[in-house]
Amino acid sequence: MPLGSTPFEQELADDGRILSSLSWLRQSGFTTRVVDERMVIYAANGAACAYCYSADEVVAFARRQSPARGAGLAAAMDTGPAAPPGRIRDLEETIRYLRERWHTTVAERDEWERRARVAEQEVEGLRTAAVAGPAAAAKAGDPKYAVLRRFIARELHPDSAPASDEVRAAKSELFKLVWAEIAKLDKS
Repeated sequence: MPLGSTPFEQELADDGRILSSLSWLRQSGFTTRVVDERMVIYAANGAACAYCYSADEVVAFARRQSPARGAGLAAAMDTGPAAPPGRIRDLEETIRYLRERWHTTVAERDEWERRARVAEQEVEGLRTAAVAGPAAAAKAGDPKYAVLRRFIARELHPDSAPASDEVRAAKSELFKLVWAEIAKLDKS
C-alpha cells in the first residue's frame, strides 16, 4: 500500500514502526485501507475490525493481533519515542479496542432490531389482510392493489394519451365506471 498522498498517510510513512506492523498484519490475513484521516483494518472475512487514527493505534492493533510473536515483535516495532509502562499501555489499547467493538456491536444490534420491527409490521399487515379479506388488503396498502390502481388510472384515463374525441369519450365512460367500483372497494 503506497503511503504519502495525504498528511495522515505521510505521518504513517514517516513512522518506521508502521512498515513492520503492516507487514505483520498482511501476513496474518488482514487488509488495510486509508479513508479520510484514519486507517481501516479489515479481517480476512472482509469485516472492518479496527479504525486507527494514528500510527500508535496501528502499532497497538498489530501488537494485539500478534501474541505469538510477543516481545520480539514489540521490540522490532518500537523504534519511536519511549512508551509508558507496558502493562498500562496494553490495557489502554485493549480498552480502546473493546470500546470500538462495543460500538460496532450496538450498531449491528440496532440494525437487526429495526429489521425485526419492519418484518413484524409486514406480518401484522398480512394477518389483517387474511382475516378481513380483499377490501382490507386494499386499505392495508397491498402493493399489488396499488399497482393495479395506477395501471387502470394510467391506461383508462381520458387524458392519458392523445386520441380522437370518440376514443376520449369511450375512455372517459369506461374510466368512470371502473373507478366508481374501485372507490366502493376503497370505502368497504
